[in-house]
Amino acid sequence: MNPIVSVILSVNSNEKLLDQTFSSILSQSLKNLEFIVIIDGSDPSVEIIARKYIDPRLIVVNRPWEGLTKSLNYGIEISRGKYIARSDAGDYSFPNRLSKQVFFLENNKSVGLLGTCYLEETIKGDNATEVIFPTQSSVLKDTLIYQNQFCHGTVMFKKQCIKDVGKYRDEFVKAQDYDLWLRYCAFEKTHFLGEQLTIKNGGHPDQLSQLYWGMDRFRIYSLEKLLQNKNLSRSNYQLTLTELLRKLKILMGGSI
Repeated sequence: MNPIVSVILSVNSNEKLLDQTFSSILSQSLKNLEFIVIIDGSDPSVEIIARKYIDPRLIVVNRPWEGLTKSLNYGIEISRGKYIARSDAGDYSFPNRLSKQVFFLENNKSVGLLGTCYLEETIKGDNATEVIFPTQSSVLKDTLIYQNQFCHGTVMFKKQCIKDVGKYRDEFVKAQDYDLWLRYCAFEKTHFLGEQLTIKNGGHPDQLSQLYWGMDRFRIYSLEKLLQNKNLSRSNYQLTLTELLRKLKILMGGSI
């Protein structure tokens, strides 16, 4: 029997809190899952952590370094689940995270992408900050152009939708999730669970947001690619074009 959900994690170094990520996924109340860990660069220290868990649901794949985008696409290719869930290295998923997301998607067939609220901590040990967004699909669709509400390590989506809107685009070394969510929201119904189901840990020096300058360069490219889709509605086209021009103006001013 195939798992109902495939959780995909790509990691290229031994994050300080990686062990808690493994433990939180394999301890989920939802047992019918597979946990695909892509070691992007074959770091032996990550393998040492993985070997601690004797669990047939854990699939560890060593690959030469190719970056997050290609690693995630490979994870999706080999996955067997009806749904794809993401986790980032250092994240902690509460025990009922996956069960609540699967339950919602199973009972709301029209929804293709599901996000959740989350708690955000930093490596400095600051108090956790609650991150909350609107839950309605119509609001999410209209506001995603301006802000990415779908935190990558908290989402779950239908694998079938990848066939409909396309995979992560290889040219996006950063903001690959934002580019994919834009395509989802343009053609699929989305939703947001108004409950914190994950603790995100940020501020690490090897995070992509720390390694590359100008996140909005990639968002501008995402908006440009979206405008090329001939199936985009007139209203979404106008919203996208307006935001693209706004971001370009800021970029030309040297503020991104």
